[in-house]
This record gives sequence, C-alpha cells and structure tokens, in this order.
Amino acid sequence: YMGFNFRLEDHPTRSRNVRLALAHALNRDLIIKHILGGMASPAVGVLPDGHWAFNNDLQPVQFDLEKAKQLLDAEGYTEKDGVRFTIEFKVSQNKQSRKLAEIIQAQWGQIGVKVNLQSLEWGTFYEDVVKGNFETYVLSWVGVTDPDIYHSIFHSSSIPPNGRNRGHYMNAELDQLLDAARIEMNQAARAELY
Repeated sequence: YMGFNFRLEDHPTRSRNVRLALAHALNRDLIIKHILGGMASPAVGVLPDGHWAFNNDLQPVQFDLEKAKQLLDAEGYTEKDGVRFTIEFKVSQNKQSRKLAEIIQAQWGQIGVKVNLQSLEWGTFYEDVVKGNFETYVLSWVGVTDPDIYHSIFHSSSIPPNGRNRGHYMNAELDQLLDAARIEMNQAARAELY
C-alpha cells in the first residue's frame, strides 16, 4: 500500500483528485507481472476479495494516463519543463520495495510528477513513517483477518502513537462508521458499516 501524509496542508496529494490521478497513472498489471511474478491481483482495499466484509461493488482504478493528466490539469497542476510537481517518496532498502518504487517513479514521470526516491535502512525508514516524517511511502499489510484494522489505520484517534493512522487522515463521518462497526455484534451489519 501507499501512504500519504495529510498533515502537509499545501501538498498536492491532499487533493483526492491528485491521489486519483496518481492511481490512474499506475500500471498495476505491469507491477504484478514484473515485481510480483504474476502472483497477485489488483486490490481495491485492505481486505482481500472473498473476505466477509469485502465490498464486491468496488473496482480497481484503471490504468489511464490521459485521465490522470486531465485530473491534474483540472487541479491546476500543469507541466513546466515536463514537471507538474515533485513528491518525496520513502521506501526501505528491501530489494522488491525499491524496484516497486522505481517503477512508480517511472510511471508517475509519464504524467509529469517527479519522484525523489529515498531508500532508507529499515529502522530509519520505519521511524520516519511512524513519526509522520514523509510525503509518500510504500509498505505492505500481511494477514489482515478482521476489518477492525480500518479503525487502527484510518480513525482520527489512531494517529501514532495510538494506532497506525500514519498519514494523519481525519474524517468525522468515517470515524462514526468505524466506531459503530467496532461495537456491532451482527456480522452482516458490520459488513454494511465497513
């Protein structure tokens, strides 16, 4: 997954449309083929397809460079000398993570987004992520079994050190849904809330 820092008030990635443009600029099929050896499918969220709380109506964002460019243009990020804006992108020194970041760097470059990669040793990288010392980073979730993880990674009260909302995302409506889902005993009702 990719993390964005929502504390950076004037940063381009604060805009949903910019984040959507970045998603449209990612050729995930290429990443799956060349980085993951074809052993994955495009995700639409933290929960895997087939999970009891998975939303079957969600679809992966499609690779579409023209749509990505249109979204950035609409947000006022036009190209100057081939660059719309620059993102600092932190990644660990894990070989697979670095290769992924290099592919992302090249793909975003196709829409005029310059990516400055910082490959850090694990301890430094993770400390920066936890402290919110990043613009963008990439990490992995492993073994997610219960959707209550959404509380830990998106709820306003879960900003470190109280949880894993490392991007400092805040949304009162989402907080209410997550709080309700956390205490709901009926699985179908929980799934609807999630």
